Amino acid sequence: MTQKQFYKTSAWRRVRQAFITERLAVDGGVCQVCGQEPGLVVHHKIWLDDVNCNDPEISLNPDNFRYECQTCHNKEKDPRIATPGRCLYGPNGEIIRNCKF
Repeated sequence: MTQKQFYKTSAWRRVRQAFITERLAVDGGVCQVCGQEPGLVVHHKIWLDDVNCNDPEISLNPDNFRYECQTCHNKEKDPRIATPGRCLYGPNGEIIRNCKF
């Protein structure tokens, strides 16, 4: 399955909705990055590609999710590209801040 196909699966839709429901219960669904705007996008901390989208420990694991507003999500830069944006990802998927936000 490709990454594009993954986002159309019922498994993704179910786990995404469960994560949103949890975030709404925890803090009203506020963005986990800026804490100012309402969350809108369930973002994978370890970015998906056509290979790892088939690994449920990455693609369907809520520990790999972050609820972000559209503004913060639009600032995300793919860490696999040479010019990273506001954060980088370490070898174990941990977030390494690249600037102050």
